[in-house]
Amino acid sequence: GHAPAPIERSAIDLPYGAATEGKGGQACLYRPRRPGFAAMAYALPASLWPGIIVAMTDSALDRPVAVFDAGIGSYAIVDLIHRRLPRQDIVYLADRASFPYGGKDGTALLATMQRTIAFLDGYAPSAIVIASNAPSIMVLDALEGSTSVPLLGVRPPLAEALATSHTGSVGIMGVRSLVASGLLDRFIRGIARDPSRVAAIDASDMVDLVETGRFLFAPDETQQAVDAFAAKLMTTHPAIDVLTLSSTHLPWLRAFFERALPAVTFLDPAEQVVESIGAGTAGSGRILGLVTETPAFPVAVFRQMLAAIGADIPLERVTIEDAYAAAGHPAAIQ
Repeated sequence: GHAPAPIERSAIDLPYGAATEGKGGQACLYRPRRPGFAAMAYALPASLWPGIIVAMTDSALDRPVAVFDAGIGSYAIVDLIHRRLPRQDIVYLADRASFPYGGKDGTALLATMQRTIAFLDGYAPSAIVIASNAPSIMVLDALEGSTSVPLLGVRPPLAEALATSHTGSVGIMGVRSLVASGLLDRFIRGIARDPSRVAAIDASDMVDLVETGRFLFAPDETQQAVDAFAAKLMTTHPAIDVLTLSSTHLPWLRAFFERALPAVTFLDPAEQVVESIGAGTAGSGRILGLVTETPAFPVAVFRQMLAAIGADIPLERVTIEDAYAAAGHPAAIQ
């Protein structure tokens, strides 16, 4: 009836579900988060050891694809991967403690990405997907060499938008830091023959509608906010007929946008991300959910949001330590 007490152990590298005998005939079960760093051990009666080892082994992930961003936005990509590659194991991290990525400058965003990638490397992934446009545009190149597995990003489907447009005027909707970034300007100039026909649109307020859960729990209020945003957008850019949903949060508002702007085509880059994964790795098709929290973004609300979108996955609350400043101390399961 009592939870097992955690026991700190020295730096070891044991596979998920491995165990070793502890003092007094108890079994110490190890569940390392980062191979090579310290593990957390739990002292349990030896009589419980075999069954728990079996349960842990059965739930092990086989070279999962790790997908993360600063909240619920990236779950749409997780769901698409799961539908396209049903045997692919997936680690889904919603780092709500770092929300919003779009509020960080390049230096802070790079540090956040490095810390998160180091954490996810502990799950032995086959690939890591940065499911957020802002870091994919702003710092993805600087992250080269930060992991030994393929590191994939999400970028605005601008070429597709320009090819789809009848007016030649399109918009990229994203978070504030992405829109203000000189790197987005460079990205646009590298694709568009006439960059002046591509508008960078700050949709940070729309992203907030998703991460706070208002789009699920207050749909009428959400529609009013989207209608007002759309009206202002078209007043400023009346010729636009294609918009890219260039925050992974924004596809959750697609139905709201389409009601507000029925003559506009909306493009979601998630398809390109899944295509870049290829055939994936055959596992059990398990999805492990991980989430960080702050007082403003509690885990309880996140669980409600997942339930509201029909996402029935195991969810662990975690804290992400800096793998460089706190080497030897794994992220703690709370």
